Amino acid sequence: MPKESKIGRPEALNASYFSHSVNESDSLKIMYTGNIGTVQNFENLLITMEKLRSEKVFWIFIGDGRFKIDFQKLVNKKNLDNNSLFINNVSEEEIPSYCNYADSMYLSLTDKGVFKNTVPAKLQTYLALGKPILAVISGEAATIIKNADCGYVNEDNDFNKFSDLVLKMSKLTKKDRLKMAQNSLNYYKNNFASSLRKNEIINYVDSLWKKF
Repeated sequence: MPKESKIGRPEALNASYFSHSVNESDSLKIMYTGNIGTVQNFENLLITMEKLRSEKVFWIFIGDGRFKIDFQKLVNKKNLDNNSLFINNVSEEEIPSYCNYADSMYLSLTDKGVFKNTVPAKLQTYLALGKPILAVISGEAATIIKNADCGYVNEDNDFNKFSDLVLKMSKLTKKDRLKMAQNSLNYYKNNFASSLRKNEIINYVDSLWKKF
């Protein structure tokens, strides 16, 4: 099965171990956090993962869901274990610490009308965390990513073309990715309603930015 942990209990994996296990790599680290289900397009994502298997791209999936075991089996079957890491659910409070080690966040939903006119909560979270975004999504979410200039988005559910966007992100300088990250945070601050949760996330992310 794909890597989940070298310590036997993935759910006990902490940020310090996570840093040691993936942050030494010079690969582009793309992270997904949350439910691993069918509507998030993971089966199609394998097209991108296969196409980029020889590139410096590393995928990190944090969470659980009905499709997780099947997804892991497919990753294993296609010999993509060395390009990915699976981590079980972590607490909501720990998510920002894990995301700090990602260069970009992955977002996708199946291309159905019901999703086109909604803004996924996950997109708001990624923006609030101040992260560049790589997405295969259409509708309002795609419009936000483009208007915010905080990442790259394929609106045609085309995971072959999405591979090109991932490569484009991987070739950006650290300065350029930090600019996208700041754009994410600025868009969130300027466009989404204030709340206690928002302020808590922003204060935490602001503290992370001061470390750069």
